[in-house]
Amino acid sequence: MHDDDQDYARSALTHAPWWLRTASYFDAEARTVGYDVLGGEDKIITAGTAGHASGAWWASSICDGKPALHTLSSSYTYDNVLGPQTLSALFRAYVDDITKRRGCTHVTYPDTKDLRAP
Repeated sequence: MHDDDQDYARSALTHAPWWLRTASYFDAEARTVGYDVLGGEDKIITAGTAGHASGAWWASSICDGKPALHTLSSSYTYDNVLGPQTLSALFRAYVDDITKRRGCTHVTYPDTKDLRAP
């Protein structure tokens, strides 16, 4: 970790709220999921895709024959401090658990090339 990164992490621990949120959306609800873009227009996530942007991670699956989206959201500061490999591992554990419990198929995760900080 570089000195600038350590200063940023120290500041984040002191001044920023820390949170992570996981959620899954099924059927029609999966078509209305999006994320905020800091300084830009909000984006709607297309069912059947997977990715990572602006503090949001998403994966897709098919549950009971219908589309599903699985998400992990974090504050922008938290996303940068934890790093993409840590968030990816947390996200994958959540998606593996929810899709197994619900019997979902065709699980699509973000590509390895997407595992970089936004």
